[in-house]
Amino acid sequence: MAFPAAPPTPFAPAAGLAGPAGPVANVLQPQPLELDEQGEAELREVVHRELQAAVEAHAQRQKFLARLLKAYKALPEYEVKNFPWPNASNIVVPIVAISVDTVAARLQRAVLGAKDPVEAHVQTKTPYIIQVPPAPEEGVQGGAQELDDKLLRDWCAWFLRESGGRDRLRTVFADMPLYGDAFASLNWVEEERVYHAYDDTGAVVELKVPAYTGVRWSVAAPSDVFWPTGYDEWQQLPWFALRLRYSLPELMDLVEKGVFQREDVDQLKPSMREDARRLTSKRSEHVTDMPQEPYTLYEIRGRFEIPPAEGQTTDGAVPVFEEVVLTYSLDKNIFLRKIYNPYFGKARHFVKVPYLVQPHELVGMGVAEMSIPFQEEATTSHNQVIDAATAANAGITVLSSNVQIGPNEEIYPGKTVVTDGSAKDDINIVHLSEPSQVLGAVEEKAFFMNEKRTGVSVYNLGMESPTVGSRATATGTTALINEGNQRFWVSIDDMRSAIEELLYLTIQLEQQMRPEGFFFERGRYIQFPPGDPRQSIALRLNVSSESVNRDIEVQQMQLLMQVVNDYYMRLNQAMMLIANPQFPPQAKLMAAQTMEASSRLVKKFVERFDVEDLDAVVPSVVQTLQMMSQMMSMAGGQGGQPTVAAAPTGGPAAPTQGIRGGPPQAFGPPQGGGRPF
Repeated sequence: MAFPAAPPTPFAPAAGLAGPAGPVANVLQPQPLELDEQGEAELREVVHRELQAAVEAHAQRQKFLARLLKAYKALPEYEVKNFPWPNASNIVVPIVAISVDTVAARLQRAVLGAKDPVEAHVQTKTPYIIQVPPAPEEGVQGGAQELDDKLLRDWCAWFLRESGGRDRLRTVFADMPLYGDAFASLNWVEEERVYHAYDDTGAVVELKVPAYTGVRWSVAAPSDVFWPTGYDEWQQLPWFALRLRYSLPELMDLVEKGVFQREDVDQLKPSMREDARRLTSKRSEHVTDMPQEPYTLYEIRGRFEIPPAEGQTTDGAVPVFEEVVLTYSLDKNIFLRKIYNPYFGKARHFVKVPYLVQPHELVGMGVAEMSIPFQEEATTSHNQVIDAATAANAGITVLSSNVQIGPNEEIYPGKTVVTDGSAKDDINIVHLSEPSQVLGAVEEKAFFMNEKRTGVSVYNLGMESPTVGSRATATGTTALINEGNQRFWVSIDDMRSAIEELLYLTIQLEQQMRPEGFFFERGRYIQFPPGDPRQSIALRLNVSSESVNRDIEVQQMQLLMQVVNDYYMRLNQAMMLIANPQFPPQAKLMAAQTMEASSRLVKKFVERFDVEDLDAVVPSVVQTLQMMSQMMSMAGGQGGQPTVAAAPTGGPAAPTQGIRGGPPQAFGPPQGGGRPF
């Protein structure tokens, strides 16, 4: 995961490009960090000292991450277990894998299962107008359009689909419960793909066709991320480093692109003495040597003190700290690249996505770390059950010297043996143990405690409770699952904030690299407003419903429709009563108050189903009467005679009588001196 070959920088603007609103300084070149020989030596000493300390401190974390991965893969500690006898039971109960996979699937379903993954709103007070350039190939004539919520929402969905963001999020959701943290980086790419065609002579020619251009997310392995010790918040880190591994052809490609210098890459090649020493070390460790081992570099992003140039006085001067990006070889103690941070806002474009934030700790806690103790307990109990059953079923045959069987001869069912005396005295079967019911209970208790610690229950796995079984009702099971989901919302909220930050940084890169806007779909053009996108655009990651399954969703919708339809029926009856002039005003007032109270209760009920536009779904009597008043006022202003249906005494409402003198009023007599209502 290398830094982009030619990233933009606000320090050294080059020639501008012509956008829809005129020339804009779009092409920006990275500004190198120029240091004299003494200044570079000082910076190299600081970087080497701090990075070396971070790598040594990170060694313990790497061992811990390897232990988590080993527990997830359910690999035994030893390949062959020889206790309590050779080739004893060596099975690992995969509690960690069960818990991690369940949580990862829930996170994917919660985010990627939503119809619109991102909810976007334009927060600018004045409409932001986009000047769309004409594009005949896109079927666009050009003109002005407003940046609205739908355009932003569609662009977010397009970006996650076309840039591979959805696949990267799947990796994030797998790393979070396993390692406790996921690390995502953003890079601007201009990709090409090779296409073969025939020329005029019929020969095959190779063509390079432009492919995706824009921001790509990449997910770094947690074991390849380093930081200085002594900090408990990610935003407080003065710097962090990514471990990069390149093959020699990849390094040569970066030299051709101008990222690295050829003389610096040549210094990375090991000498003959180093090759011999490495081979000797590997042979002593019984490790097979690879013909072409990757070259390890570290990309450091952070703030460092910049040494003054030669001849400048530093007496009483304030140290100068700058955000820089350094590509460094720890083995050779050389810089391959030194540039100032080229991004708007000097953003480091690296986001940590935690699963469970630990107070006063920088790293998060994952499900695997929670489950390891219970997996070890269940594994020990499970193997003991198998060994006890083996010892109880497969006994030891004890033979006297009178039996005509050699010392290594096998005994099996149906075999004929000859004894001089009684077979009962000469041949005996000895069992080492009896089956134990306690060991199985220990394994069940380990699963039970793991459920309490991680929040992953049998209901989350789509299974019935072993205690309640099929006697549980659907409503009760849904309530239990909804209560259990509270445990996951803590992690989902932290994940939501981190992914929203990834989207904001993506928009910030688009502002910097394509301020003139671009066509992201056929005929659709977008241009982001200038400035901090967090101030002009509101982004929120949508999370899908946590319902149990499709059948329960249908049952819930049927219940909702039944309640709402009953309310509609009673509301229509109340309106017929209120509009009938033959009913007394007291009855109309009571009907209006009753329906108003009923509407409030129904709204409270409908709110639980996350229904949008609640006032339109559950209208109230007051709203209906106000709308009727406005309609009748408009009809009266046009010279018409509005009528309100009336019902004969003791019968249903019928259009037999009209009310003159203006529109009806809900709680007072109508104009013109008629009867109330």
